[in-house]
Amino acid sequence: MKIKKYAALLLAGLMLVCCVSCGKNEVAEVVLPEPEEGRLKSICQLSVLEGYFHNVVKYQKENKKTGFLKPKDTHLWVEYTGVAKYGLDASKVKMEISGKEITITLPKAKLLYTKVDSTSLDENSYIVAKDSAKVTAEDSKVILVKAQEKLDKEAADYKELFTKAQQHAQELMEDYVKNIVTASGVDANEYTINWFYLDEE
Repeated sequence: MKIKKYAALLLAGLMLVCCVSCGKNEVAEVVLPEPEEGRLKSICQLSVLEGYFHNVVKYQKENKKTGFLKPKDTHLWVEYTGVAKYGLDASKVKMEISGKEITITLPKAKLLYTKVDSTSLDENSYIVAKDSAKVTAEDSKVILVKAQEKLDKEAADYKELFTKAQQHAQELMEDYVKNIVTASGVDANEYTINWFYLDEE
């Protein structure tokens, strides 16, 4: 009887150990990564496209007569280099996930910044006409303003760079989404990315 009692207790103990061991071996639920709208906005902020412009601005100034002889007029051309930056307004980027469909809303690319490179305006940049008066410091200031105005207009009219900036941002966002989906163990081709473009005109 005692042997049977001990055997029963031993069997109960083994069952308890097995139950505890099974509980410890349970796999915790894994939370798979998903694309985040905040990350898309960050990518958008960084996806700035730069365009470089090499231009020539013409400058003419009629100098007023101060004595018996009328002074020469100022007449020259100036070569300069400028940079323009294009990008998207990150605050307007939106993302919705529905099953295996991801819809991303994008604003149109815009001109963010332009600046004439003042270091490009050296003495070799000035092509002064033979009959021109001497170029003054005041003339140089006016020329810089005219160069900036011309750069602004040309950069704003260069539609190809707006398109490239839009495509560049979109490609970076698409790569991010596909990498996250792949990291979750799912074939990225199983997901569909739909692009919706804001009409801001």
